[in-house]
Parts: sequence; structure tokens; C-alpha cells
Amino acid sequence: MDELDGVDVKELAIHRMVSRLNYSRRCAEASAVQAHMKQGISLAPGMEIGYVIRDA
Repeated sequence: MDELDGVDVKELAIHRMVSRLNYSRRCAEASAVQAHMKQGISLAPGMEIGYVIRDA
């Protein structure tokens, strides 16, 4: 963790194409979709999102 202090967050981002907006199971993509929507970012299937997992 200490070594990550100077890292640009863009280098840590995971990029995935969203295939749906509603997930039946808990997963990183579902959490990322919910977080984007909570921030008011419009999403649609086929769009690419980026996210960083801070606490698994």
C-alpha cells in the first residue's frame, strides 16, 4: 500500500465494457455501474467504464 501513494489512479483503473445495467449477483462491475449511476453518469450497455477497487 505504501508504494501506491505516488501512483496515478489512472494507472490502477480497470476498464470493462458494460453488457447490462442490472446484475443479479454481486460483482465488481455491478458495484461500478451503481457508483457511476449514483454520480449521475448515464450508462448504456456497450459502453466502457473504468473503476478502481479500493476495498475488496
